[in-house]
Amino acid sequence: MEEPAAQSTPVTPAPADASLERGLSQLSLRAGFALWWERLWPALVPLLSVAAIFIAASWLGVFAALPSWARLVALVAFAASALASLVPLARIAPPRQAERLRRIDRDSNAKHGLASAWADQLGSGERDGATRFLWEVHRRRLRGALSAARVAWPRPGMVARDRHALRMAPLLILVAAFFAAGPDRLGKVGAALDPHATGGSSVEARIDGWIDPPTYARMPPLVIDFAKAENGVLELRAPVGSTLVLRWPEGSGVAVQPSPALKAQQQAPTSSGVNESRWRITGDGSATVTGGPRETRLSIVSIPNEPPTIRIVGEPKTNIRGTVTLSYEGADEYGIRSVETRFADPRWRGRALSSGHPLVDPPVANLPPPPNRPGAPPARDTFDLSAHPWAGSDVTLRLAAKDEAGLEGTSDPVSLTLPAHPFSRPLARALVEQRRKLALDADQRTHVLEALYALMIAPEKFMPEAGIYISLRSIAQSLSSAGNDDQLRDVVGNLWELALVIEGNGPTRALDALRAAENALKDALANNASKEEIEQRMAELRQALDRYMRELAERSKQNPNSRHADRDMKMLTERDLQSMLDKLDEMAKNGERDRAQRMLDQLKDFLDNLQTAEGEEENAEDQQLSQEEQALDEMSELLRKELELRDDTQSADRQRQPGKQPGQRQGQQKQGQGQHGPQGQHGQQDQQGQDGQDQAQQGQGSGQGDEGLGGLSERQQRLRQRLQELGRKLGKMGSDEATKNLGDAGREMQDAEGALGEGDAAGATGSEGRAIDAMRKGMNALNDQLAQQQQQQGGQQGLDGRGRGRSRMARSGVDPLGRGVDRDEDEYGAEDYDNGSAYG
Repeated sequence: MEEPAAQSTPVTPAPADASLERGLSQLSLRAGFALWWERLWPALVPLLSVAAIFIAASWLGVFAALPSWARLVALVAFAASALASLVPLARIAPPRQAERLRRIDRDSNAKHGLASAWADQLGSGERDGATRFLWEVHRRRLRGALSAARVAWPRPGMVARDRHALRMAPLLILVAAFFAAGPDRLGKVGAALDPHATGGSSVEARIDGWIDPPTYARMPPLVIDFAKAENGVLELRAPVGSTLVLRWPEGSGVAVQPSPALKAQQQAPTSSGVNESRWRITGDGSATVTGGPRETRLSIVSIPNEPPTIRIVGEPKTNIRGTVTLSYEGADEYGIRSVETRFADPRWRGRALSSGHPLVDPPVANLPPPPNRPGAPPARDTFDLSAHPWAGSDVTLRLAAKDEAGLEGTSDPVSLTLPAHPFSRPLARALVEQRRKLALDADQRTHVLEALYALMIAPEKFMPEAGIYISLRSIAQSLSSAGNDDQLRDVVGNLWELALVIEGNGPTRALDALRAAENALKDALANNASKEEIEQRMAELRQALDRYMRELAERSKQNPNSRHADRDMKMLTERDLQSMLDKLDEMAKNGERDRAQRMLDQLKDFLDNLQTAEGEEENAEDQQLSQEEQALDEMSELLRKELELRDDTQSADRQRQPGKQPGQRQGQQKQGQGQHGPQGQHGQQDQQGQDGQDQAQQGQGSGQGDEGLGGLSERQQRLRQRLQELGRKLGKMGSDEATKNLGDAGREMQDAEGALGEGDAAGATGSEGRAIDAMRKGMNALNDQLAQQQQQQGGQQGLDGRGRGRSRMARSGVDPLGRGVDRDEDEYGAEDYDNGSAYG
């Protein structure tokens, strides 16, 4: 009995097989493209290289430089090379399906030809169940493996074919020729393909041009594109100060006709065969270029640069620490480069300071430029000029701002008093005063020298340290032997240093250290210093502030009447300062530089207010005594001038009568050899330091005859008038005794004035001596009155702080500088003045 034949069912592709078939079809297309490109690119490189060389030669003008026959030969050679490069292209055959499947297997790392196996079909045994079962198992395995099949990017293998990369040379030549060809690239290629074009010169009229803006404009160069010219005119805009640069080949016939607004500059060196011209743009102008592809006129509109504007905001603030705080704002279209102060018209106590032969320039402070953006807050800065000889005088201040182009703008003037370095010791203040006189007028050296010798009288009373006396004598000797302005400036510097030494290591030294620490931190914040440097500056500021506060507290303890300072010390406790410093430190570490700078300014304001409160009580006393002190200073000046007049009168009398020396007595020679020897030696030097009209009249007084005495009479008249005005002021103050003495001096001056007018020099000398004696008594009386007022206001507290300057008022005698000296009465007798002593 036969078994029934096995029934077969048709094989229906699963949905997964259809999806896999579509994926393999796409992979097959990609594999075919990769195979085709790998065969095409190596065959295409020769053709592209020939084309690149031809185009580059056209752009570079090689064909234009060749004669007709050579150009024809070159075209034939290029055509033959192009045809030869087409041969490899003709041999390229499209990839077959088997090649595509093998490419898929290779890129998929399939070791058993999975893609090729998927294309297989079931042959015999199609109806056998076991065969079909095995076939399905095989297909499932293929399906899983082919799901990760891929095709890699084409790999033409040019590196292996061209190890030296010579294929890149035509490309580089083509790029270089593109930039050198100019705008007419297509025309040059067409001309190269014309074998009948006439060969010409190798020089082509190609023009390159650009405008270099000035550096302050912060603008890129402007390249001139001649192809954009409309109707032969190209409009350009550039800042004033820009440079127009044009380049063209030599022998090309190019010419440039600039307008007067374009100033020719020195030509920069260029390579051979190239002409280059440069013009500086000073205003609206033009430049006509001929001989190029077409005539072009460059019309240049200049952008003017205006000077910067600067303005002082509010009133300058003078701080008790000797600094000045300014708020200011400015603007400039390109930015402000620098700001500095300009001081002028110095005045001291209402009188203009001497300007005959100054040794120092006006003070200058460099300020940071203000923000140059709309709506920005004004800049604020604090500077210190208290060490300059102008300190303490009334001045006119302007701010000068410069932009990057060097243009300068100034602010409107404001008036202020430059704060001076605070000196409390009388000797230091006297030295600073003499320093100011010498620095502002070198012709005052004689009077300054006399003053220095006067300050060395009785050194045991004013100079407890021998080194100070030795230093002062050394400075006086240096001043006496100085032969030029540099040596005189050294004397000016030495006087300042000695004054600082005399002042001692008090709060002013701590204040200087605090200022230095504040400025160091301020500079670090402004210059974006590193975090480590800012931390170091913060530590220095903390140390300087601690030292300053400790010395302020110690100073407060020594002055039992400084209740204001104690109260403010309590209000501004150490905790408050520590909180401000912590905030400042935190802002600096977090990169908030602007906020940190504002916090530092607030700290300065707090310290200024603290010291202002400390000085309020002393300032109240100063206001009560200032009128008497000014009167004493003016009396001292009048006494000095009367002494000079008496010396000039004696000199004029000796010149008129050579055999006679009127007024000379036995004590004069002795005086010249005694304790006052240095003074006597220098008291007879030329009075070249006399300023104004007194100096002119002094020169007349040294002449001969009645005409010279008439000039001395006029000097005496002016001194008498000033003395009368001073007497009226003292009368209003209630200084009866001093007023009476000045009245006696005025009458003697009037007698001397009449004697000089009559030519009686001897009689005038006696009257002048008695006037000097009366003025000395008036100074002593005013000194006694000031001493009594000081004792009533607090006894000896004036010996500390600024009140120390009042100590001279308690002494019974003064020299022409107003400094008190304990002397016997007969040492200041009238006979000394008659004998010609210049120091009382």
